[in-house]
Amino acid sequence: MNLQNFKKLFLYFIFYSIIGWAYEIFLEVIVYKWGYMPREFFRGPIAPIYGIGAILIIFCFYNYSKKTDINLIKKIIFVFVGSIILTTIIELIASYIFEIKTGTWAWRTGYLKYVVNFEGRVALSTSIRFGLICVLCVFVIHRLFDKFLDYLIEKRIFDKFFYLVLILFIFDFIFAIVIPTNIKLDVYRG
Repeated sequence: MNLQNFKKLFLYFIFYSIIGWAYEIFLEVIVYKWGYMPREFFRGPIAPIYGIGAILIIFCFYNYSKKTDINLIKKIIFVFVGSIILTTIIELIASYIFEIKTGTWAWRTGYLKYVVNFEGRVALSTSIRFGLICVLCVFVIHRLFDKFLDYLIEKRIFDKFFYLVLILFIFDFIFAIVIPTNIKLDVYRG
């Protein structure tokens, strides 16, 4: 992997982490009307699990989605089902990691209320939602973001943009270490 591809990968991570953060806030504030609650480790608008998940989804399905010899409907179904499986595995693993680190996980009480769930760690309805979001991501959002990054490269401002984002990320990371949050994950409502 060359340096430019590494920089793009980092920006994908940040971009999808911000989208994931916005998605979580949208659900809490608008859909469920719970009100805003601080997120995870970082202070800024970033939810790293979404960045990691999106990179894995892109790695697994993006090139497949661009194939011209396969029917679009078949590609969408394949990405949808594959994304459901992959995001469910990621969410399950994340729940165990959070439980080891904090004694619980943020979505536990919410997922226990879903009819089809596994120990409040994963739920069918959220897995389907993630599958739909991944289809949108693979077939629309990622292509647009890639075009945006290519535009920055063409205008010779990609590196400036990358270093600005990197500095902000490092600053947030250091700030989170120096002044850690005292989030009680068991207060999350569901």
